[in-house]
Amino acid sequence: MKKSKILILLFLIACASSQSVKGPDGTPHKLVTCSQLGKCYEKAAEVCLGSFKQVETNVETIPGYNGTTTEEIKILVKCENQ
Repeated sequence: MKKSKILILLFLIACASSQSVKGPDGTPHKLVTCSQLGKCYEKAAEVCLGSFKQVETNVETIPGYNGTTTEEIKILVKCENQ
């Protein structure tokens, strides 16, 4: 069981996700969530088909298993080519 928890944690650390949201100006934006800023930028470039403007960044420390912590980074971006 411990091995599966470690594998799940490693999977979550390596991933980045995005969702469509309404930005502060009322236009469509993307909210990208990851654990490494570089992964967030890669995901933003992927979902924006290249060019994007970073609007806001939020970093939160999440308590994990057995006293460990991970960072959850959220960047709000506006795609420039869409």
